[in-house]
Formats: sequence, C-alpha cells, structure tokens
Amino acid sequence: MEARRVRTAAQRPFEISLRIRHPSLDPNAITDELHLKPVHSFKAGQPRGGGAGGSPHTESYWLARMNPGAIGEPVGLPATDPLQALNVQRANEALVGSLGQALAVSVAYLRRHAAYLGRVQIDGGQVGLHVELMPREVGSFSLIPHVARALSEMRIEVEFEFSGES
Repeated sequence: MEARRVRTAAQRPFEISLRIRHPSLDPNAITDELHLKPVHSFKAGQPRGGGAGGSPHTESYWLARMNPGAIGEPVGLPATDPLQALNVQRANEALVGSLGQALAVSVAYLRRHAAYLGRVQIDGGQVGLHVELMPREVGSFSLIPHVARALSEMRIEVEFEFSGES
C-alpha cells in the first residue's frame, strides 16, 4: 500500500510523515503513545471505505506528519529580550525549512520513542518515514551519517518520493 499524499502545494518544499503498519494494533494507541495526530488511520478488521459490507482491512495503518517545528526541541532557551526571541524564532524557522535538519529532528524524536517503535516491530509491525520532495524547490540535500545510522539501528525504512514537475 502506498503512503497517502499528505502535502499540499502551499506548504514547504518537503513533507516528512511517519507511517506504521501493524497486524492488529489500535491506531488510537499509536496516537496516545507518540502524541502525533494522524492524517490517516484505520484498524485491522474495519471495513474498507468506512461503510458496512466492504472487505475488512487486513492490517492497521497509521500515518502522521512529522512537523519538525512541533516535535523538535526549540532552539535555545526561553528568550528574555526581544532580540534574543527573534534569533530563536529565526533559528526554529530555518530548522523547519531545511530537509537535512528536519530529518535530524525527526530522528531525535524517533529515538525518544525507540522502545515503543521496537515493540511495534517485534509484534510484526513496520515503521517507516515517507519523505515527499518537490525537486524544483529542494534542489539537493545530504543525509548526514548519524541520521542514516540511527534510522538503520531502529530498522526504520525511509521512502523518498519526488513530486511535481522537476
């Protein structure tokens, strides 16, 4: 099953989503554990299409956006003067606009939840990141070694999708 498109043209030049598939896990349990609101989810056994009579889903599915500005630790400490507040705001905006930095923040978030994600995988689930890119707007990016290593250690697959006209 392909990841659903979660990005709109009016948003930033990339979108990172966390995707979890599991044989039976309730998507609400995932939401409660990770504190991310899914943009799409369904539970194994629910009828397809939301109506009665459809064939049931064979697995649970949960997909949520990884907004680095919301999941990451804020840059700096609480600002006490307007200039410091402006610098913290600019640093956080740069974080949200850089794919490499956004992936690093996403990995830090996933590490905080590594034990839970590991249990999901041990129970037969799959955990992955879906990264949708607008090539014209992103140009290029680097996957820094500690990000690649952390994703590998957590057995998290990364799928890059290039959207729009290049």
